[in-house]
Amino acid sequence: MKNMKTTAERLRELMNIYGLSQVDIVEKTGIDKTALSRYVSGERTPRQSAITRLCRPFGISEVWLMGYDVPMRDKDNISCKDPMLEAVIEKIQRLDRDDLLRLDGRLDDMLEANKYKKAKG
Repeated sequence: MKNMKTTAERLRELMNIYGLSQVDIVEKTGIDKTALSRYVSGERTPRQSAITRLCRPFGISEVWLMGYDVPMRDKDNISCKDPMLEAVIEKIQRLDRDDLLRLDGRLDDMLEANKYKKAKG
């Protein structure tokens, strides 16, 4: 693996993707606001324990947050604590039975895309 970005860059990327403020992250992780500000600015690099606390509520990979060129999430590591997944689940729960059946068909169609097919070898 090749180190591609800094932890500060990845924290800013996380904030941008999820529309989070530093206050939001402090509330979800319990990390001190001054420490988080220093992490985001690049003034300090978080220790491993802080990396873990930053990743857990968002279901993201610790290795990704440290800046390595890996997926933001391991497919096996997506949890219902993932804000994006939570938002999708909330929308799905409002659908009636007919729309759920239509959505299921559309998901099947989407999963037929090459990027989701396992390489045969």
